[in-house]
Amino acid sequence: MSIEQLSHSDGPDTENEAIERHEASGRAAAHRQIVWCLVKQYVGSTSAELAEHTHLDKHEVRRRLTDLLNRGDIKQGDKRACRVAGTAAVVWVPRGRP
Repeated sequence: MSIEQLSHSDGPDTENEAIERHEASGRAAAHRQIVWCLVKQYVGSTSAELAEHTHLDKHEVRRRLTDLLNRGDIKQGDKRACRVAGTAAVVWVPRGRP
């Protein structure tokens, strides 16, 4: 996945540098694997609900969900009330599931 795909098109150079460091260190890949396992284990959970099951903060979970979505590994499901945030949120499911 390229840096351009990971960053906002209008984001500052420092955002791209941070993404490059995160990718180069292997942390992003490790976090993607953690989030992928969470999505498989807790099918139909919101990002905030998934974050409760890991040491990663909710923002990192959301970033890795976006990575996995862009790679085609997962898809968004329906919206429902999130039991953590109390707001409407999409749920996440692995590809190949209804």
